[in-house]
Amino acid sequence: MQIDIQEAGTKLSRLISSAQNGEDIIITKDGKPVARLAPCIETRSKRPLGLFRGKVTIHGDLLEPLPEEIIADFWPGVEGKRSSRTSGQAWKANDFSSRHPHFSLAGD
Repeated sequence: MQIDIQEAGTKLSRLISSAQNGEDIIITKDGKPVARLAPCIETRSKRPLGLFRGKVTIHGDLLEPLPEEIIADFWPGVEGKRSSRTSGQAWKANDFSSRHPHFSLAGD
């Protein structure tokens, strides 16, 4: 189905219902196609439980406040703090674990 943009504005509710039922709706302006109305298809899938089991270890109390150097690494410039990493330096897993003793990645 093709419909002019002006008419589509007045019949939007009906057009949405038609699109949800699988009808292909092309919206035109001056006789030229400008948009397609299509249903949104939800593609959310369940995440498997235990996906990171054995890959991440948390040490210490998660409820205690984070040390200032960790905050500075995640949010450079917050409250005048600068990241301990230089802007051009690449991130490395072993560098992360050595500076952040509460977390370790598998293989460290």
